[in-house]
Amino acid sequence: MEDKRHRTDAFKYRGKTHYVPAYEYQGNIIWGLTACILVELLNIGLDAGIPVRPRPEHQ
Repeated sequence: MEDKRHRTDAFKYRGKTHYVPAYEYQGNIIWGLTACILVELLNIGLDAGIPVRPRPEHQ
């Protein structure tokens, strides 16, 4: 359940900053809405505690 994030993308939309995680899996990058849905599934279903905003060591 470690957060082995490949990167975190930040973008502004309507004056707010949104953070989107990206993960590498078998040579492919999972990012955007797919990555957000997977993180939420792990957080809700398995109480993984994966933050959506980047941790200080990821910045």
